[in-house]
Amino acid sequence: MEQTSKKAEILWVNTMFLVATPLFAATLVPWYIVNYGIVWQEIVVATLLWWFTGMGITVGYHRLFSHRGFKARWPLRLAGAIFGAAAWQNSAIAWCSDHRYHHKHVDTDDDPYNVKRGFWYSHMGWILVKGERWGEHNNVPDLWKDPIVRWQHNYYMPISIAFNVGIPVLLGLWTGRMGGALLIAGLLRVVLVHHFTFSINSFAHIVGTRPWSKRNTARDNWFLSLFTFGEGYHNFHHAFQYDYRNGPAWYNFDPGKWTIWTLQHIGITSDLKRTPEDVMLRAKFESQRMTFAERVFDIDQSPAWKIWLSEQSERLQARKEALAEAISAHTVSLSERADTLQQNLQVQVLEAERSVEERLDHLEKERQAWVRARRRAWNTQTEELLQEMHELKASLRVAKKNAKSAIRQWKRLSGAYAQSIG
Repeated sequence: MEQTSKKAEILWVNTMFLVATPLFAATLVPWYIVNYGIVWQEIVVATLLWWFTGMGITVGYHRLFSHRGFKARWPLRLAGAIFGAAAWQNSAIAWCSDHRYHHKHVDTDDDPYNVKRGFWYSHMGWILVKGERWGEHNNVPDLWKDPIVRWQHNYYMPISIAFNVGIPVLLGLWTGRMGGALLIAGLLRVVLVHHFTFSINSFAHIVGTRPWSKRNTARDNWFLSLFTFGEGYHNFHHAFQYDYRNGPAWYNFDPGKWTIWTLQHIGITSDLKRTPEDVMLRAKFESQRMTFAERVFDIDQSPAWKIWLSEQSERLQARKEALAEAISAHTVSLSERADTLQQNLQVQVLEAERSVEERLDHLEKERQAWVRARRRAWNTQTEELLQEMHELKASLRVAKKNAKSAIRQWKRLSGAYAQSIG
């Protein structure tokens, strides 16, 4: 039977807008600055608008509406809806619908911005054509129930135009430089916010590291975080998508998480979802083990590595003992002694892995005990319970320290073994 491929239908309004705006920004903005200069008001307003619209995307569209990483009172939900609309990236319902499909079907044909279809497709090409689910938005029933989000969806274009044209016009009336206000605080800022956001769909699936998960192409790229309010830690986000943080470490540049955490202390946000420490450590260890398995055993799945180790354990231990006896009797060659060292490293790697698993299990139990005690403390606080919580917290710190130490030991031994067969 003859098969015909369906040709993608071009969305001409999107295409003209996303092609024309960067071209105009690249030509008209430098021309205007050369001929008329730039004033501090234009720089300040453009920066402030970039900040608020970018935060509207990362805090509002992404972490609140798409992933429900935290709860927010209506003022923040309204701000997220308005500033997200001002980023000119579609309504929250449409944006979040695409993003949820992206996480559910990442790197497959059902991924709206599948990076395996090429850099430019994932960066912006997918916005220029009608996708398979274009206009459906049937995977966001929670958002349809939110009156603020529903209002923003119905009035998205007026909100966006009023913000992106109205504020620059007011700035132009203030400075007497309408052209500079529209070009710098309006056009240039919109283009930059667009392509900073788009870079997470493209660059953050191509350039960077995968310390948390190797199950998809998402990568951590700290440099991108500087322009996307913390969104660059994309491998962590795909591994733990409901976490309100993108950069989990305190030193990770993530203004989005800092804002959400700060607003919690004044009652604007609540129920901030954080991935437990033992879950994060286990995921990082699994990713490291996968890398080791790929490098040493030419396999791409950690279960295969674990099966191989379990099958080899007894044989390796027996050979280790036999070769140790032969070495003590001076009856083996240098090459056999080198092989013995390599076999010993194999056994040590296996033993170190078991130690990691045991300490991670212990850390998980300690965390669960701490959580149970904290829940009891919500209802009643006695001196005995407070003392128990203090002891559990100390035990939790020790368990975390031991688990990290075991992982470092495994990493050192596995690296030595990989080098020995190098």
